[in-house]
Amino acid sequence: MLYRSQYASWEECDRLQRSKSRRKHDRQQGDRLGAMGAVVFEELRNSDDTRSDIATMFSQRSARFRAMGIRDTFVCDGLIGFYHAAAAAGSGVDVRLHVLRLNGDIVAVRYNIVHDDRMFCLISSMSDDPAIQNGSPGKQCLLRVMQTVFEAGYRVFDMGEGLTDEKRHW
Repeated sequence: MLYRSQYASWEECDRLQRSKSRRKHDRQQGDRLGAMGAVVFEELRNSDDTRSDIATMFSQRSARFRAMGIRDTFVCDGLIGFYHAAAAAGSGVDVRLHVLRLNGDIVAVRYNIVHDDRMFCLISSMSDDPAIQNGSPGKQCLLRVMQTVFEAGYRVFDMGEGLTDEKRHW
């Protein structure tokens, strides 16, 4: 199933896609996360050292797969090297990692590929630490990604296939 939304600006998207209660809920989760320490959102590119960020992302994905009893295709099929290679400087692939940190520790990551004015999210992850779940680091990361997508002038942001709360909200 494909869902498509189109907006001229972040303000239009925010107004039409996020209800007053959704904005309040997002703000409350952000406040809870912020109450735990310093929250930093950053975008890393191919020229940055992304190895540890990508390793953390796959570690978080593996933990999620284990908890769900799902086969970890990234590990079992040896795919992690591909993602490291694509993110390396000079790879010819424009990779953007969106990383949310709490007190310097990665709590959520989104691995994206950019082509012209389009961004495609390939993988997302978040910490499974129960102590930070009420701050919804994955949703907080995506909120910042959406703002960044509009600020950077991307025409398309593709969240990929599959049904998740995040995609439903956006």
